[in-house]
Amino acid sequence: MSDASTRIAAVLEERRRRLPTVNFEIERWERVQQSLGRLGGALSAVREAPDESLAALGLDTVDVTALERRAAEVLAALATVRARVSRHTMNIGVSGRARNGKSTLLQSLTGLGDDQIPAGAGAPVTAVRSRIFHSTERHEARLTMHTEESFCSEVLAGYHEELRLGPPPRTIGEFAGQAYPASKDDLALEPAEQTRLVPMLVRLRVIQSSLDSYRGLLDGRTRNVEFGELRRWVSYPAEGEDRPDRRYLAVRDARITCRFPVVEISDLGLVDLPGLGETVPNAEKHHIAGLENDVDFVLNVKRPDGTNAYWDTHDSAGLGLICQAAGAAPVRDFAAILVNNGALPQANVDALLTAVRENVNENGADAAFPVIVADVKKPETVQAEVLGPVLDHLASALPRMDAAVVDHAVRLSVAAREQLLAVAGAMLASLRSVLVPTAVDELIARSGELRAQTAVAIQEWVADLEQRADEAYEDKEFYDRADQLQSTVHNWILDGFGETTEVWRKRAVARMRVDNASAPFVVNELNGIRVEVARRFSAIDDVLERRREEFWGGLAAALGARLVPFTEGDDPHRALTDLAVRLREAPDPCPVLAEAIDFVLDVRLDYRTRVLPRMRTALMMLRAESSGVPGDTPVAHTDDGAQQLFVHISNLARQANYGAAQTLKEEPATTAQVLLAFAGQFEDQFIRSSASEAEFRRVAEAFRDQLWPDELNGPALATARVQHLRSVLNDLIAHLNDQRSPR
Repeated sequence: MSDASTRIAAVLEERRRRLPTVNFEIERWERVQQSLGRLGGALSAVREAPDESLAALGLDTVDVTALERRAAEVLAALATVRARVSRHTMNIGVSGRARNGKSTLLQSLTGLGDDQIPAGAGAPVTAVRSRIFHSTERHEARLTMHTEESFCSEVLAGYHEELRLGPPPRTIGEFAGQAYPASKDDLALEPAEQTRLVPMLVRLRVIQSSLDSYRGLLDGRTRNVEFGELRRWVSYPAEGEDRPDRRYLAVRDARITCRFPVVEISDLGLVDLPGLGETVPNAEKHHIAGLENDVDFVLNVKRPDGTNAYWDTHDSAGLGLICQAAGAAPVRDFAAILVNNGALPQANVDALLTAVRENVNENGADAAFPVIVADVKKPETVQAEVLGPVLDHLASALPRMDAAVVDHAVRLSVAAREQLLAVAGAMLASLRSVLVPTAVDELIARSGELRAQTAVAIQEWVADLEQRADEAYEDKEFYDRADQLQSTVHNWILDGFGETTEVWRKRAVARMRVDNASAPFVVNELNGIRVEVARRFSAIDDVLERRREEFWGGLAAALGARLVPFTEGDDPHRALTDLAVRLREAPDPCPVLAEAIDFVLDVRLDYRTRVLPRMRTALMMLRAESSGVPGDTPVAHTDDGAQQLFVHISNLARQANYGAAQTLKEEPATTAQVLLAFAGQFEDQFIRSSASEAEFRRVAEAFRDQLWPDELNGPALATARVQHLRSVLNDLIAHLNDQRSPR
């Protein structure tokens, strides 16, 4: 390995060691940028505060937008450094206008041919930017395809912006159906702009008309392509094709790996930068992005062929982009002009060299742009007269450029940090003159206010329950439901207990003849009727459940949306259960308040618990001992005897039905008393228990954001706004002073 190769390899290794530090700095400044965004909102809130004492703080002079711009400048510089130190190869970019020999130079350097790096006279040939890397082991062409989304945002959006066509399509389907102007006269542009942008409009219409040739390839996949097939993927179609294949439009990136013919450095990459002068939107923007992010050195190719022997404004514009992309790095270290003299009259070459010396390098001994003259079509000449000198140059220049780019970012970072610290410190000093309550004072005040408001709301809820427990209160829904159930049981009795009287009598006769007695049948029937009547009245559970839900819903509403995120239609039981869980799992748990909620959630109003004990008493007349049908009463074992039994048993059942309904109608008053008792106990425990005051303070501290979400945007205390601004400033200072070692 030559001395140049060894030195370049050392530079690349040193770059990799810098990467953790650079990433840490970027993350830190991203946090600073986020804090500045919060600072803008906090500062606006303080400026809008009604407290007159805040008007004299002098905060109106703070320009947060300017501070955000400084942070953005630092991040941009750090991003350039990261792009540089992240590269695992030393990359040489090949720039210049189309038809000057860029592709031919790349062929000579890489040993690839027209099938991989298309070259030709006349119209531009290469349609996709390629990155080519030297490797002694790998030989592949890997293409990364656009997705439909990236195609719309990265390809079509530029055309729409340049041509003033409005928002770009969001999908390929929208693009296919888009109606584009038929001519320049239909563009909403000035005449001069129309003339300049006509080729771009024509190109956009071609992209749309040939959509079928590449639409199916917009899948975002990475695919390997045989070298012999690569030209079809990266070059424009030949002139005169009936059905042009424009699959190149689906290619987002082309990465080629192969063994270069002669190379002294293994970690070498060549980047075919976007051609200047082509009818593609944002060409300059893409060119600068490629220069900044992908390359360490640029060869700007110029072929003095015919009228192209002169150095014109387009050439100067291209060099201007290179100077802009060089940034802090010295331009003479970053780029060189390569004069492609192959098969050209010497007069043309001399004319171009004179123009470069006088118009670019200003006849200076220390030229801004070094000049290399070579026939790019001859690989041996390119290796000896282009690549060799460039590598020798970079062995010395790369450390200088790296140091310049890093030093520039460091200077920007230090200056911006000092400015931001000074501004933040001055703002904090101004805020110290504002007398605000301590955090403890504010917590006590907030928790006391919350507890008082909650007590009033709960007492209003209890008062409503007291009205329901009043003797004069009537629960019409409950009474109507009880009457409905009584009527249902009554009809069931008259219908022969659900099987018609005729069927019932036949069954009675059969059973009496089997037993040779009426008593077993009577006992069995009374037992069955008693069980069925009790079961049918259990349907009152739906009303009892609604009363319990109303009870919980009233409590959830009383506690308020700040404590219980509860709206009409929600499940109040779930809302209250969630509140109890949050109280138990708070950073400082509130077990007494949680237990109070558990207590009211355990209220039981179901039929079996509340009504059934009294219902059993009301149905006692349906027991054989109380039926008035003694077992030894003679009853004929005939249909007439069965009818006699039916009349007697059905009369008993109707009486029991009436008694059961009356018993059921006593329940609303009892239920109301039960709910009132539960509510009263809840109020005492939640508001007046010995732990209530302390636990309300814990609630205020743990759920501050949920309890007072609008304190900085609504008509809240100016003190809260000042405290928030102080908090944001302290966070900003902490980020600026973060001295942790990068991982």
